Amino acid sequence: RAYASIRRPTIAGNAPSARIQGILNTVATTTEGDRNKILFWGAMRVVEMVVDRAIPPSEADRAFAALSSAALHAGLSHREIMTTLQSARARA
Repeated sequence: RAYASIRRPTIAGNAPSARIQGILNTVATTTEGDRNKILFWGAMRVVEMVVDRAIPPSEADRAFAALSSAALHAGLSHREIMTTLQSARARA
């Protein structure tokens, strides 16, 4: 089931938007034990989309905010989320 309470980033074109929504759904439905790893994976996919110029950095910021909401839904703490997202951004 799609995680409906996260606002989808508005991205021109269907492919990046659908890809981000899939990432958000995966992060939101991940169970304990894999949550940090999957959040990091999702954040790195967003970073790759910026590097590949599939989305502009402003859309990545919206996607990161949505990733944060999805990770909260999955049960991660704010601290864990911020640490994981900062780590992904640092690798960009």
